[in-house]
Amino acid sequence: MAKTAFPNCNCADSFHVIKNLMFYFNKIRISFLKKYEYLKKERSSLYWLLKKYNFVLYKDFLKLKEYYCINKVTGEVMSKYQIRSTILSIDPEFQLAYDLKEAYRSFNSSASILDAEDRLTDLIQEFSVSKIYEYIPFVHLLKKWKKEIVNSFSTYNGHRIHNGYIERRNLVIKQLFANAYGFYNFPRTRNRILYVLNHDAIIRGSSDKISNALPGKPRGKYNK
Repeated sequence: MAKTAFPNCNCADSFHVIKNLMFYFNKIRISFLKKYEYLKKERSSLYWLLKKYNFVLYKDFLKLKEYYCINKVTGEVMSKYQIRSTILSIDPEFQLAYDLKEAYRSFNSSASILDAEDRLTDLIQEFSVSKIYEYIPFVHLLKKWKKEIVNSFSTYNGHRIHNGYIERRNLVIKQLFANAYGFYNFPRTRNRILYVLNHDAIIRGSSDKISNALPGKPRGKYNK
């Protein structure tokens, strides 16, 4: 249906690319947790930080508010910078995996349609040379969807193309179904969706005073 309705649309949503990147990076983190599980028996603060404060590695570090924690093992107060540097010191390969992740996030936020293809080509090369096993599927993803990823940096009315608008509408429709515990009358369901999504929509969806109630038996007497 998408190919029929939008034959010239060759664009990938950046959110889903980042989502895949985070998925594979999380697999790398878990693999290092298993690799250095012996540190847990030694009550190492390094293992504790990697397991409990891993959110420092996932969020945009520059946008992350200043954060402090008390290291339960050593008792020292650590800032977000110390937490990150301590976690990444567990292994050079883990540091490389984090740097590659951040390099792609930087590309995603700063590239333009003019330089996106060249920068993406360099990134694919860097991911490939790293030979990190968990990143191999992500490299294949970048190669397969390279054209669509580059096109995602196109802008319309000064805004980068993305599917956030339609995702928002899908969420509203799901909330409608959840609140109503489902619908069984399609015309009324359609009118309800149009009324919620469009501020200028009339309640009935039509100016005709024709009921769209399902045919059924007339209501019986009601005793109060």
